[in-house]
Amino acid sequence: MAYRRAAFEQASRTPGCHLPWTLLAAIGKVESNHARGGALTGQGFTAGPILGPVLDGAPFASLRDSDHGRLDGNTTWDRAVGPMQFIPPTWKRWGTTTRPTLTADPSNIFDASTSAASYLCANNRDLKAPLQLNHAILSYNPSGTYLRDVLAWNSAYASGQPVGTATAPAFALGPSNMARLAAPAKAVFTALHTRAQHTLHTRAQHTLHTRAQRTLHKRAQRRTPLAVQETTTPQQPTRLAVQETTSPRQVSGGTARYPVSSSKPNNPKSPLLQAGLLASKVPSSSPVAARPSSPAPVTAQVAGLVRRLGQVLPSHLLDRGGLLSELEGESAPDGA
Repeated sequence: MAYRRAAFEQASRTPGCHLPWTLLAAIGKVESNHARGGALTGQGFTAGPILGPVLDGAPFASLRDSDHGRLDGNTTWDRAVGPMQFIPPTWKRWGTTTRPTLTADPSNIFDASTSAASYLCANNRDLKAPLQLNHAILSYNPSGTYLRDVLAWNSAYASGQPVGTATAPAFALGPSNMARLAAPAKAVFTALHTRAQHTLHTRAQHTLHTRAQRTLHKRAQRRTPLAVQETTTPQQPTRLAVQETTSPRQVSGGTARYPVSSSKPNNPKSPLLQAGLLASKVPSSSPVAARPSSPAPVTAQVAGLVRRLGQVLPSHLLDRGGLLSELEGESAPDGA
């Protein structure tokens, strides 16, 4: 009666779960043999405490006390409690009641069944799907043997046929499944997680490598024409480079024309040279500079300079006559 009632109430809360009452009955059978053969009070409480083994790590998982012994009477270690075998921390999360009371009790068959129904339908499960049904049972207790026994009893209750090989264990840990086989389950989970990470890492590396190869191939294809021109026909670029670096000439109409250069100085004469007042400078390497120059041409030039200055300066500043006479006398050749 408690199992049917819990499944009916759960259907109104989560109609998409499709929880059958037979699944609750199968779990109750495997966990406590229906509260030790139905030893219940009129209000659904167990006739005596139904407790699982002390979870002190030998031989089951270690689970320190979480309720100060309020539910299981142990202030050091936790123990599974009631006909559906909830451990205290799981009951704290999922424990609920539909009875006219404010406190849910794991030792009450109605509260335990209602709480188990909510637990099995968690995460929007649809128990019509075989895979999700298996996940729900394994979330209650992660054991292959437990899964096989619950499915066998569920099938037997649904079909009315006797169960062949399924047998109820001496005790089970219902939602205390998280503690009963925690160590083996954690090892399996770790192995699966590591394998999944390795697979994802390998696929990611393969994807990145493939993309990199495609990118390099596309870039190589874009650069192929330029590479062929440079490697197969280097004559034209080489010829142009030689023309630009070794012979800076202008190319026009196929004929090279070098810039015209003159050996004569391009500098214009100074005004004094144009006026004949100064002699042109002769390079020291010239043979003319090697011969001593006669004083007569120099004196004649100076005299010409004084004569032109006399045309510009006032007469009182320059004794034009005396200076010119003296200079002209010096400029006359010897013996004249």
